[in-house]
Amino acid sequence: ICASKMLTQSYMLQETYVGSNEPTEYVLTNQKLVTKSKKLKLDSLVSTAKDVFLPQGYPDSVSADYLTYQIWDTAQAFCSSLTSALASRAVLTGYGVGDQGASVAAATLAWLLRDGCGMVGRILFAWLYGTALDWDCKRYRLLADVLNDLAILIQLLCPLAGPPGSPAVVAVLCIASVTLALVTVCGGATRAAFTMHQARQHNMADVSAKDASQETLVNLVGLVVNLTFVPLITGPVAVPVFIIFTSGHIFGNWCAVRSVAMETLNPSRLHLVVVSFVASGGRACSGVAEVNQSEPLLRSCAAPLRLGCPLSAPAAALPADRLVDGLRQQRHRRLAVFTGASSYYAVLAEDATSADQLLAVFQCELIHLARTRPKLFDAVGGCSELRAGDAAAAATAERLMPDFLGALSKAGWSTEPLLLGAGQHRLTWSKSF
Repeated sequence: ICASKMLTQSYMLQETYVGSNEPTEYVLTNQKLVTKSKKLKLDSLVSTAKDVFLPQGYPDSVSADYLTYQIWDTAQAFCSSLTSALASRAVLTGYGVGDQGASVAAATLAWLLRDGCGMVGRILFAWLYGTALDWDCKRYRLLADVLNDLAILIQLLCPLAGPPGSPAVVAVLCIASVTLALVTVCGGATRAAFTMHQARQHNMADVSAKDASQETLVNLVGLVVNLTFVPLITGPVAVPVFIIFTSGHIFGNWCAVRSVAMETLNPSRLHLVVVSFVASGGRACSGVAEVNQSEPLLRSCAAPLRLGCPLSAPAAALPADRLVDGLRQQRHRRLAVFTGASSYYAVLAEDATSADQLLAVFQCELIHLARTRPKLFDAVGGCSELRAGDAAAAATAERLMPDFLGALSKAGWSTEPLLLGAGQHRLTWSKSF
C-alpha cells in the first residue's frame, strides 16, 4: 500500500533561470519528469538571442548601465563601419589597385612602411599614456573614436595626395596608420576598463566575449549595407555621407560614455564629490549617478596635483626651508603635501596605503577649494586653517576625513580600487627628521 501511494503521488517543482522572469514548472509523477510550461516560438527565439549576445545571468550579472551603453556602442559601431568602407576604397586606390601603371613592389613597400609606422606608434603611445588609460578611461575612449574618424578622413584624402605609390601617398598612409595605432591602444585599453566596470559576478571574460559577439553582428550587418550602398557612393556624394555618419559616430560615442556610471573614484569624480561634501556642511556627498553625469569628459576638473611625485618636484617649486619643515611636520602621516603657487605635490612614504593616497588627494582638494571657492566652507568651517599652511591644512583634512568616508559609503562610492593616477615614487624619512 505504501509503495502504491508513492507511485501515484506527484510533486510540483519550479525552476527559474537567473535573469528570466518566467519560471519553468515540472511535475514529478510515477518517477517521470513532465514539463508543464510551454514557451512560444517567439519567446524561445528571444531567449536564444539573449544567450548568444548577452552575458550569462543578464541583467543581474552586469552593471545597471550595461544595456544603455551597449545600445549606443552598437549605433556608433554601425556608423563607423560605413565610413571605414569608404576609407578602405580610398586606401586601395592609393596602393594602385585598378591602375595599370602601378607597381606591385611599390605597393608592397608602402604596405610594409605603413605597418611599421603603426607598430612604432602603438609602442610609443602605450609607453607615454598607458597608466592614464585606467583612471581617465572615459576621456581616452572619446579620444580613440575622434582619432578613428581623423584616420578615416586622412585615408579618404589619400588619392588626392598624388599618383598611386608616390612618396606623398605613402606618407599619408603612414600618418593614417599611426593614428589608427593610437586608436587600437586607446580603444582596446579603455574597453577593458569598461568591461571590468560592467562585470558584476566575476564574469569579465564572458562580458568581453559577448561584447565581441555584438560587435561582430554589427559588422556583419554593416557588411551587407556596405556591399549594397558603398558602390553607389562616389564623387561628391561621399562628402555629405562621411559628414553624416561621422557625426553619428561621435554622437553615439558621447552618449555611450556619458551613460556609464562608475562607482570608483578618479581625480575628476573625487573633486566633484569633495565639492558636494563641503557644500553640504560635511554631512553628505553626491551620489554615483549624479557625479558621473556631471563629470567633464574632455578635460579634468580636479585640482592640479602630482600624487606620488619625486621629492625633486616640490623641491623645484618651494624654498628649501619650507620643504624641510613640511617633511618634519608630516613624517608621522606616511605622506607630505606641499602647496605651490599653482600646483600641489603629494610625496608618499614607502609604506603608504591607498587610504593615505585618498587622504592626500582629499587634503589637496580642500586646499584648492579654500583658495578658489572659499564661500563653500561657510557651513563646514576650516577655510582659514586650510589656507594657513600645510601643517594646519593637514590637521583640518584629518578632522574631516572620517565624516567624508562615511558620506562616501552612504552615497554608494567604492574606495577600492582607487584610480587617482598616483606615481610610483616613495620616500623613506631618515632618523634626522
